[in-house]
Amino acid sequence: MGNISAPTAPVRVPVAHHGRTVSGLVPWPKMSQLELGPLPTAASCARLHARNVLGEWGLPRDTIADAEVCASEIITNALRATLALADPEPIGLRLLAGPGRLVIEAWDCHPGEPARRLADAHEGHETGRGLTVIEAYSHQWGVHRLSQHVKIVWCELLLPTRI
Repeated sequence: MGNISAPTAPVRVPVAHHGRTVSGLVPWPKMSQLELGPLPTAASCARLHARNVLGEWGLPRDTIADAEVCASEIITNALRATLALADPEPIGLRLLAGPGRLVIEAWDCHPGEPARRLADAHEGHETGRGLTVIEAYSHQWGVHRLSQHVKIVWCELLLPTRI
């Protein structure tokens, strides 16, 4: 299996701005990254990682709760995308916090773009609501391609206090 780890030298990533990624770089005071195998437990691991890391960073409990939901949904989408591949690849979660905002990213190697769709109540299970949930809990979200084979789906939550 390949490795889709995010670049680690200096902690600088594209800035999310009005639903798109712009070319400017901004240093992030807080960053955590986790690579997850393409396993059914990935979403619960992402949720637990977000809860623990954001708690260490001193974020408010309600913000942590919202971030847990977003991390779980965004990783679930990445997991479903990678499991659709003939050879599923690892997926990644990255948390970035700076003045007034928290960005949650999920990395996967599926070439397709995520699409928001309405869940079919007649399907008998709860699927198709991931991006709708992310949209409801976050300030904005979007997709950024690192390469033809690696995409990042991200969402941004506004923070009530500076970190």
